[in-house]
Amino acid sequence: MARMNIGCTPWGEDCAQTIDKDYDAKARVECQVYREQLIRHYKKAHGGAEPPCKLFTSSNPHDFRTYFEVAARFEEDTPEEKAAYWFENHSPEFWDDTARRQLKEHGYVVPA
Repeated sequence: MARMNIGCTPWGEDCAQTIDKDYDAKARVECQVYREQLIRHYKKAHGGAEPPCKLFTSSNPHDFRTYFEVAARFEEDTPEEKAAYWFENHSPEFWDDTARRQLKEHGYVVPA
């Protein structure tokens, strides 16, 4: 089973920083919301089809602190792998409206 890191937020958005005292909680929320947005994004591009690979929040040890990202888990040379690369190549630039609402529900101030 292979895995590919996708990211912690859309690439044009700010994300929790490992130096934040509440980093773990904030990063987990961001990853959950981002994972859900990625699935919506995939479904919209693929006629409502569920992605064949599994997206999950990955914890990654680092010298300074463990950090979190959304990652795809897949079997190589399968439609799962193709979907993982789709996520890597089509990740959104910004939060969508649903994600913004979800973040606000968790107390985030999300710029318009």
